[in-house]
Amino acid sequence: MLTPLMMRTIEGGFLPGYQPTYSRAFAAWHEQFRSITIARLSQRLLREVQRAVIANDLVIAEVAARSCLAIDPSNGQAAVALGHLLARQVLFPAC
Repeated sequence: MLTPLMMRTIEGGFLPGYQPTYSRAFAAWHEQFRSITIARLSQRLLREVQRAVIANDLVIAEVAARSCLAIDPSNGQAAVALGHLLARQVLFPAC
């Protein structure tokens, strides 16, 4: 289980701002490694969204969905999950 602190840390990105310039080969490797790492983190965060929704922990589910979108803004599953969570808050504010 990811803690809220872990998820908020992930929101900061993977080595944000770091762009190796001294070697094209290393820069290419680094970009591929970053992509793979972000994909794995995104999948882990989506599993956390599912786990939290099942446990009816909507705060954690929202944090996980937002963290996923922070590192992968084009992640459709996270966007849909966040949309559902926000709609649920509007329709059922006491839940």
